[in-house]
Order: sequence, then structure tokens, then C-alpha cells
Amino acid sequence: MRLDLNSELYYQWHEPFESVIHFFKNTLLQVGWSKGHQKEVAMDVGCGPGGTTTRLVLPLFPRLEKVIAVDLLPHIVDITRKHHSHPLVEYHVADIENWYVLE
Repeated sequence: MRLDLNSELYYQWHEPFESVIHFFKNTLLQVGWSKGHQKEVAMDVGCGPGGTTTRLVLPLFPRLEKVIAVDLLPHIVDITRKHHSHPLVEYHVADIENWYVLE
């Protein structure tokens, strides 16, 4: 699959959608995700430029031990690492249709 995206332009204009924010703030919290005493690991599939991971997921779920952020496009992951590096986030280039790459 070939996707031609201008990663700098995408990064500049990308903002989380209101529905995503609503999902994180309401749905996941209502079902009790991240309310336990154990550290948890989350995966951000199709992380794009990473702003959602660092600006939304991490603040809402402070008990996360790690976030594995995955995107298919190497240049998007490069931009993500540049603008949103965080000690709890691992960024990977991977096609999740091939699960073996995530093992």
C-alpha cells in the first residue's frame, strides 16, 4: 500500500477530532479502563504525527507504563519522534496487518 502524505503539512494541521476526545474522556473511563492499580500498556495504531498520543492519551491515563505507537509510514514516524518524543512512548514503523512485526 502506498500513501503519499506530506508529513510536515499533516503535523502542522492535525488536531484530534472531537469524537476521539469524547471517546477517551467518556467511554474508556466509564468502562473502567485505567482505573485499576496495575500499570497498563496501550497501543496507538495509526498514530500519525503522534499528538493524540502525547497530548491526549498520556494525560488522561496517568497509570500507563508504556504506549506503543505504530504507523505504516516511515516519514510520519520520523516527524512523530521529532515533535512528540516521550519516555513512555515507543514509536514503530509497522503494518499491523502483519502481526509478527509487533511481537
